[in-house]
Amino acid sequence: MNVRIDDTFVCESANVAKGAIYAVDAGASVISMSLGCTTASRFSRGAFDYATSHNVLAVNAAANEFSFHQNFQSVFDDVMTIGANVPDNRNLTTTWRQKASFSNYGAHLDVVAPSDVPGASMGLSGAEPNDTAYTGTASGTSSSTPHAAGVAALVFSRARDLIAASLLPVGPLALKDISAQEVRQIINQTADDITPADGTSYAVSVGWDKYTGYGRINAKRAVDRVAANTIPPEADINSPDWYTLVDGTVTVRFYANARWASSFAYTLEVGGGVEPTSFSSLASAAGVAANPALSSANRVDNFSAGWNTASLANGLYTLRLRVTDNLGNAGEDRMAVWVRHPDPQDQPGFPRHFDGSLESLSVALVDLDDDNELEIIFADGNGEIHAVRSDGSDLPGFPVHTDLPRNLPLATSPAFDGNPANGEVPVAYTPIIGGVAVADLDRDGQQEIVVGASDGQLYCWHADASVCAGFPVSTDHGTSRDQYPPHAQIPNASRGEGIGATPALGDLDGDGKLEIIVGAVDQKLYVWHADGTRMAPFPIALFDAGSAPGVSTFAPKAIISSAAVADVDNDGVNDIVVGTTESYSSPQFAPGVGGSGRAYLVHANGTIAAGWPVKPTSINPASVPLVAEGVGTSPVLANVGGDAKLEAALTAFLGDATIYKADGSTFATMQGAPFGATGAGSDLDETTPEGGLARSSDQPSHFYVAEGAFADLAGTGLLDYVAGEVGNGLLGFATDDGTPVVFDHLLSVWSATTGTQVPAFPRVMEDWQFFTGPAVADITGDGLPEIMATSGGFFVHAFNAAGLEPTGWPKLTGQWQTSTPSVGDLDGDGTVEVVQTTRLGTLFVWKTAGGACQTDQWRKFRHDEWNTGTFGKDTRRPARITDLGAAGGAGTVTLSWTAVGDDGRCGTAASYDLRASATPITRANFASTTPVGIAPPAAAGAAESRTFAPPAGTLFFALRAIDEAGNAGPIATVGPLTLRRVRLTHAGAGQDRLSLTARIAALLAPLGLPGQNVTLVLRSGATQFYSATVPAAALVPNARGTRVRFRDPTGTLANGITSLVMGGRTRTDVTIRARHLSLGGAAAGPFTAILRIGSLELSATGTLRAAGPRLVLP
Repeated sequence: MNVRIDDTFVCESANVAKGAIYAVDAGASVISMSLGCTTASRFSRGAFDYATSHNVLAVNAAANEFSFHQNFQSVFDDVMTIGANVPDNRNLTTTWRQKASFSNYGAHLDVVAPSDVPGASMGLSGAEPNDTAYTGTASGTSSSTPHAAGVAALVFSRARDLIAASLLPVGPLALKDISAQEVRQIINQTADDITPADGTSYAVSVGWDKYTGYGRINAKRAVDRVAANTIPPEADINSPDWYTLVDGTVTVRFYANARWASSFAYTLEVGGGVEPTSFSSLASAAGVAANPALSSANRVDNFSAGWNTASLANGLYTLRLRVTDNLGNAGEDRMAVWVRHPDPQDQPGFPRHFDGSLESLSVALVDLDDDNELEIIFADGNGEIHAVRSDGSDLPGFPVHTDLPRNLPLATSPAFDGNPANGEVPVAYTPIIGGVAVADLDRDGQQEIVVGASDGQLYCWHADASVCAGFPVSTDHGTSRDQYPPHAQIPNASRGEGIGATPALGDLDGDGKLEIIVGAVDQKLYVWHADGTRMAPFPIALFDAGSAPGVSTFAPKAIISSAAVADVDNDGVNDIVVGTTESYSSPQFAPGVGGSGRAYLVHANGTIAAGWPVKPTSINPASVPLVAEGVGTSPVLANVGGDAKLEAALTAFLGDATIYKADGSTFATMQGAPFGATGAGSDLDETTPEGGLARSSDQPSHFYVAEGAFADLAGTGLLDYVAGEVGNGLLGFATDDGTPVVFDHLLSVWSATTGTQVPAFPRVMEDWQFFTGPAVADITGDGLPEIMATSGGFFVHAFNAAGLEPTGWPKLTGQWQTSTPSVGDLDGDGTVEVVQTTRLGTLFVWKTAGGACQTDQWRKFRHDEWNTGTFGKDTRRPARITDLGAAGGAGTVTLSWTAVGDDGRCGTAASYDLRASATPITRANFASTTPVGIAPPAAAGAAESRTFAPPAGTLFFALRAIDEAGNAGPIATVGPLTLRRVRLTHAGAGQDRLSLTARIAALLAPLGLPGQNVTLVLRSGATQFYSATVPAAALVPNARGTRVRFRDPTGTLANGITSLVMGGRTRTDVTIRARHLSLGGAAAGPFTAILRIGSLELSATGTLRAAGPRLVLP
C-alpha cells in the first residue's frame, strides 16, 4: 500500500506518525520511508514504538547530505537507517561496493543498498553490466531504502511460508511469527561487508563501519538465513537513546533473547568513538535460558547494567550488545551516546531535556512575569510553547500548546483505545518550526507570544498563558498536490496552508499597535492585526509577474523565508522584505548555468516596490524542496550605505549573498573568493570540533541555507555581514556520485561595504548550518563581540574578529542545532548567558563574562524578539522599578525609586509615565487613570525622587519608564499602607517572632484578592532582613469574599508565617504573625514594610525602637 503523508519528502512529523499508525492498522509488515522530517515528537516516536509492538519493521533513508547528522526518523531506535551504495564508476563498473558520496553516514547507520538503479535499457555482457548502455533511473538514499524494505518483506514472507508449512516451529512462542527485531538482525548479519579489499574510496573496515554500516544488503543470503536453526537472537539497547548526554553512573537497559534456541550468552561493552578500536565489558552472562514468552514486540528491558562514566573524558562512546545463542547464531546492536560532564559555565538547572525536538528557529529571552529576569521562550516538536526561568523551572501556566493535529484516528485506531496491550501512542500537538515572536502587541503593558504552526494556524498567548482574544487565526484553506499520477489536487478542508516561517512583528498601519507578518506554503503573505483580524489588502500572493502568470494552484511555491520589517525606503511607514521558493531559469548564474530566485519589498499597502522583486542568481536554485529552493532563507536589513535608507542582504541557494538597495539595485555582492585566510580545512572527524581555517581549494564559497546577520565586529562603526556558506568542493558531486567529495562548511564574514572577505575568515564548521544563523555579542567582557555559530554538528562556536575562541569554547552539545544562539542576562546578575536548543530536545544555557549593558549587535535569530531582522532595532523595554516608595507631605506626595534603564537596567530611559488614581492601579486600568507629568529619568541606577501635588482624591500611584523607541516597561505601583503595630521579638536564631498589623484604604476586590500571591518584605534601613510569600492558592476566602485567611501552625509553607488575615467592609485590615524566624538583620531605626499583592506594591515606613528583647512600632 502507498500511504500519503505530505506534499514532499521534507515532511511534518505528525503526518508521518498518522501514516505509520494507518499502515500498522492496515496490516503492513514493513514501513518504507524516504523522508526527512522537520520535527520529532512523543507522538512520532510513539508511532514507531506502536509499529514495533505490532511486529512491524520500519526503515528510513539516511538522507543525501554528505553528512553524519541526526535526521528524523533515522535516529529513532525502532527505525533502521539505510544508506546508499553505487558502482565504483558509472561507465567502467567493476563493483557495486562503493559508498555513495552523498549518502549520510555515522553511528546510527545500519546498512547500505543500491542507489543508482539500472534502467530498463541496461544491457548485460555476461554477468556484468554493459557500460555503454548503462543509464540511471533513480538515485539517492530514497531509492536505496525500498531495496532494504523489499528484503525485509522477503524475510517476513519466507518465515511465514515456513511456519505455514510447519517447517519453522512456533509452538512454544508467544509471538508465532518471526519478530521485527529478528528481521533487522538478519538484514544486518547477512549484508555483504564492505572492506578495504573492495577498493572503495572510503576508510571502511572489517565489520561495522560508519560509512557502510554492516555492509550492502544481500537478499538471497537474508532469505536463506530463515530456517529453524539459523534465525539470529534479538539484541536491542533501549536506553540511553541515540546521542543522549550522560554523566556519572548510567543504567544501560537492554533486551536480549534467543527465541528459536534454548539458551544464549550476551556481552554488553563500550568503546570510545564512532568506530572503537577496542571495547571494555560492562556486563556479560552465559547459559541464559531463552524466554519464548518475550519478543521485541513486547518492548521490554529484560537486562540492565551500570556504566560509570566519571573517569571518562568528554566525547562520543559506542555501546555494543552482542548476543550468541547455543546454535551459534549471533545478533548485535549498537548505540552511540555522549559523555558530557558538567561544564563550569553551565547555568544551574541546565542543560534540561524535553521530549519534543527543539528546532524552534527563534528562541526569545523576555521578562514575561515582570520580575526583571528573562524567561527563555521557545516552541518544540510537540507543539508546546515553553517559558523557562533562569533556574530551569517552568513559568506557571506553561507550557501552552497548539491544537491537536487534524484527523487523528482517536476513536478508530487501537493506538488510542486506552489499552496498553495495544501499544498506546502518546498524543502531541501540531508541530512548530519557525519559532516565537514576543512583544506587547496591543500596548497594554503585557507581553504576548506569537507562533505559526504547520496546521496553518497562528496562535497567540498572553504572558500569563491565557489565549489572546481573536486567536488562533488561520491561513486560507487550499489544496495539496498528489505526487502520484494523475497528480490530483486534494482540498484541505480541515486546515489552512502550513506556516513554516517565523512571524515578524511591526506597526504597519501607524496606530502604535503591532501587526503580525508571516508567509505560508500557499505562496501568500499574511498580515494580522493585534486583535486577530486581517489587515487589508493582505493576504497577497507573491509572484514575479514578469516571469510567471500567477501562483500555480497545482504547486505553489512556499514562503518559508521569515519577513524583515522596517522602514526601508525612509517614507515613515514600515515595509516588508521577504523571499519565496520560486526559481526560474532566467537570469542565470552564468551563461547556461543555473537560474535565480525571487525576493520582494512589499509596502504596507500591499504593493510591491519599484525595482522589486530582486532576482538573485544561483548555480542550482531548486536543489531540495523547501529546504534549498529559491530564496528560502530570510533577508536581513541594516543601514550599510550611511544614507537614510536601509539595505537588504539576501540570496538564493548556492548563490552569492548580495546586499540590495531600497530601489532594488545592487549595493554589494559578497565575494566567494579570495578567502580572508586559508589553512588545513576540516579534520573529517565528526566527534571533534572544527573552527580552523578553510582549505584554499574550497574557493570560491557559496551561500546556501544558513541565515545571515549584520554586526560591527571590530568596533569601527562599519558593518560586517556574517553567514554560513559551503565550499566549492561540493560541486565535485556533479561529475560522479561514487568518488568522495571533499568540501567544508564555512562561517564567512565580509565587509558589508565592499563585499570582500575579512582576514581570519572563513572558519570551518562541522556541518550544514540549516536555517541557523550567527548571534553576535560580547561574551568575554573585553568590549568587542564574538560570533556564536552552530550547525548540524555537535558544537557551538564563538569567534572573535581574529577568528579566535575564548577559553571554554566551543561548547559540546552532541546534537544537531537548527536554532540560532540567543544572548541575554537571564538572571539579572549583570552578565549575559548564551542559550542554545537542539533537535534532540536539549536546552543549554552557559554563563559568560560579557556585560549585560553592552552595545547591541545581533543577539538572536532575526536580531530581536519581534523578529524584525533589522540591525539596530530597539525592541527591549525598560526594567520594572522595584523599590517605588511614597511619602506624604502637606498637600504633596514624594515618590522615590532607583532609576531603571532604556534596555532593562542599562542606559537612560527617555521618559516616565506616572499615573494617579483613587483605587488600586493595575495593568488593565492603567490607561484610564490620571497622568501626572514629572521630570525625565536619570541614568540607570541613580536614586530618584519626585515631589508633586497629587490630583484630588488620589491614593494610588503607578510608574513606568519608556525608552526612545516607545517601549514601555512594566508598571510599579504604590499605595497607602498604614502600619498600626509591629512587634519583632529576638529570642535567638530560629526562634524569633513577628507580629504586624496594618491598614489599606481599599477593599479586597480592587486589590485583586482573592487570586493573588501576597508577599511581605521587611527592611531595616536599606537592608532587607525578611521576605515571605503566601501563595494565592493558600488564601481561603470567606463566603462573602470580604476576607481571606491563611493558617499554617507549622510555619513551613510561607517562611515562618503562621497566620495571615486580610479583609474588612470599608477597608482592608491586615494581620500577620510568624515564628521560628531569624531576624538578626533587624535593628532599631528606619524601617520599611512592603506588602506585594500580585504586581501591586504597597509600602509604609516608620521607625523601630528597642524595647528589651523586642523592636516595636510605634
